[in-house]
Amino acid sequence: PKPKPPPKVPQVLHEGDHRITWLEPRPGVPPEWTGKQWHKLERAEGVRFFKAVRVVDLDDPKKVYTFQLDDPGHAACFRMSETGGDDKINTMRISYSNLYSLYQLPDGSKWAEHGYFYDADDLEEHVSHENATRPPDTRVNAKSLLLKDHGKSELLRLVGRFHSLLVEIEDECWVYEHAEFKERKAKKQLVRPGDTYYYRTTINAVDMKVVSGPSDGSTAPAQPAEGGGTQP
Repeated sequence: PKPKPPPKVPQVLHEGDHRITWLEPRPGVPPEWTGKQWHKLERAEGVRFFKAVRVVDLDDPKKVYTFQLDDPGHAACFRMSETGGDDKINTMRISYSNLYSLYQLPDGSKWAEHGYFYDADDLEEHVSHENATRPPDTRVNAKSLLLKDHGKSELLRLVGRFHSLLVEIEDECWVYEHAEFKERKAKKQLVRPGDTYYYRTTINAVDMKVVSGPSDGSTAPAQPAEGGGTQP
């Protein structure tokens, strides 16, 4: 007897899906893709992957963003909601996110796997929310996570990979490691200087600790935490 075909997956339409156009299929499943865990999938069967995507701006149909995975410095800005200790959304911000993979689930929804960077204001807001649920002696001073010479175009990379719907993209930016940023700036190769950033530090946003930083002698200052003590 012929094997039964897999059951049809109900299609999920999201407002704004018409603004998304896939450009180039990618064969196979990216080896470091974390979507199975994120979406609680038993297998990746039926998931389609792509190398590039075109996104029409939410407010201006004449503005179009084209993201290609072979241009890793070109980043997307997603509308990101974050939850607090009571699992309620306590903040909404626009992210700086480099792209790892582009994919479509069997239900038709279109996603990106991406990184997440904070600027200094994002960090201050995040730390404030986290400190609100911490005992006084474990609260963190946001400045303790910044380098002494933290720059105005500098971001902090968060540990982990995140997944967002492509319809949540609001803008584009460029994010590079510090050495590449300096080189591109010196050669005047920044696409949009006002929307181009660099990073030197990686932090764990849950533990609110620095995971890695530059080896050029720049170190995060040891600042007193709000409830006493210091953070590395």
